[in-house]
Amino acid sequence: FAWGLFAKWMKNDYVVDGELMWTKLSKETIANITLCYGLPKGIFQWIFGFAGDRIGRRWLITGGLAMCTLGLVILAATGESASDPVAGFAAGSLFLGVGTAMMYSNNLAAVSDHTDPTWRSSALGAYRFWRDLGYAVGALING
Repeated sequence: FAWGLFAKWMKNDYVVDGELMWTKLSKETIANITLCYGLPKGIFQWIFGFAGDRIGRRWLITGGLAMCTLGLVILAATGESASDPVAGFAAGSLFLGVGTAMMYSNNLAAVSDHTDPTWRSSALGAYRFWRDLGYAVGALING
């Protein structure tokens, strides 16, 4: 959901009270900023999943949520205050990617850890439904 909104935000000129804050970013720049999210998420997800099996999931999930929050704050603050937001957008995306990697596999494993095997598939389906609903809502909002 957030990525749909950020990509839409980045591809348009940003004007506040009639003053141009920054011009729209190129498709290549938006793709590179998005890569700053996707690459660490893809690389670190299996590392944090392995770590969650060894040291426990609670602090990885909590730390990941804190990293995601920090990333979203950096993205929003950069967009509101910077005349050239590319570096701030990349940094926020990096925090968001690492935080998502910390949480993603550990959330799914935690659902499995705390459900009875007789209804585990239903619990995982409910978890994935609510998680994936954000993608659908984001697509509908962004057109």
